Amino acid sequence: MKTSMFTIITVVKNDLNGLKKTQNSIASQTKSSYEWIVIDGNSTDSTKGYVLNRLKDNKCISENDNGIYDAMNKGIGMSTGEYVVFLNAGDTFSNTQVLSDIGDIIHHSEHYDIIFCGANLKFNSKSHYRGVRKIEQYIWHGLPANHQATFFKLSAIVNNRYSDEYKLSGDYYIVSKLYMSKALCAYHDKPIVNFSMGGFSYQNPLLALKEAYLIQKNVLKTSLFLRLLSASRRILAHVIVKYLYI
Repeated sequence: MKTSMFTIITVVKNDLNGLKKTQNSIASQTKSSYEWIVIDGNSTDSTKGYVLNRLKDNKCISENDNGIYDAMNKGIGMSTGEYVVFLNAGDTFSNTQVLSDIGDIIHHSEHYDIIFCGANLKFNSKSHYRGVRKIEQYIWHGLPANHQATFFKLSAIVNNRYSDEYKLSGDYYIVSKLYMSKALCAYHDKPIVNFSMGGFSYQNPLLALKEAYLIQKNVLKTSLFLRLLSASRRILAHVIVKYLYI
């Protein structure tokens, strides 16, 4: 069986409308070299039936999990594409050429472990472009790019999974681990995904703050000064987002 260039992993629970929105976005891509994996967290509404019956031509499962990162790890275990991107229910690609554009980057060098891209962050009726930061300049504080706008080489993450220890910052953890292992990164500073803000992380700022601090201390080995500086920046960013956008 020919290996696909991309694996798109979608995690969903009780969000059929969001899942259909993501499905339409994926189907509109001009590049067809991809597989779609849907991990449903044993939905209690019509989502489960849709996943198992209407999406059965794709790789789909519906079962209980231990949170979003456990579900993502299941998706990684089912993946066969060269590169993996996580596009959860409700997320959409920003245009029909995204996979084609990223494919061009990969063809230039197949050695990239991570490809960081830009994202359109949606705050109700407002939108903000979140550009790409260089990992060596920004990882001490946070992710160089939105998680849904990040492509991972499967061989780089298949044995380096998300940690269930973190409920909100598993994405920061895995990118930090890859950075410490000298991952080779590429950058595409154009929007490739539309992502709605104001979710679980923004509803639990103290937990997000604590998890980021622990990752910076235990994985990145940053100084106390940088950890406190990062915490201050995160608090300020949360206040700005809460009162100006959400």
